[in-house]
Amino acid sequence: MSQRPFLIRPVSNGWIAEPRLAQGESITDADVHVFETLDALAQWFKNNEHVKVRATGAAPVLPVGHGRFAKLSDDYDRVLPDSADTWQQVSDRETGLIWMADALDERMSWSAASKAAAAQRLGGHSDWRLPTIKELLSIVDYDRHDPAINTNFFRMPGGSRWCWSSTPDASAPSVFAWVVIFLNGYSVYGVQGYAALVRPVRSASPARQ
Repeated sequence: MSQRPFLIRPVSNGWIAEPRLAQGESITDADVHVFETLDALAQWFKNNEHVKVRATGAAPVLPVGHGRFAKLSDDYDRVLPDSADTWQQVSDRETGLIWMADALDERMSWSAASKAAAAQRLGGHSDWRLPTIKELLSIVDYDRHDPAINTNFFRMPGGSRWCWSSTPDASAPSVFAWVVIFLNGYSVYGVQGYAALVRPVRSASPARQ
């Protein structure tokens, strides 16, 4: 039996294996396999010797790392080893969110931040957005300082550590919005005209163009 290429990607409830389609092919529910654990994924590989990964012809390679975060490439959301030197996205296995590994290059106002996040197309995805304050606080690492974030997965530029959320302040929603200060992990509200960092996020479900 000839080998069939499959792409592996993390989702909120485990892992998905789906075929890499050639031009003109379509996918059905029967083609997509969902696994709650890496052990189940490994057993599927063992039982299906015709499966290969990413059409390389190499032996199947299982996702590396069992921690909360996983490094992803920008092509087909490939799971990379935790030791990878080059990665563009970070999957959060606890929340099911996928983050950009880098904040955007430019600091900007709150309204500009929302537009800039939505305009991102990293990995071919069109559902990038500004995170809510709860989502942004979920990646604060309180065991770290300056920056208070896991720098094994997230890159943080120098300078101000203020980062916009999409959440306006309820007391003056047209004037203030919530930010997270990744110097120490504090959250405060700031004037919406302030220039702060932008770290886009999306759900694990793909929204490709």
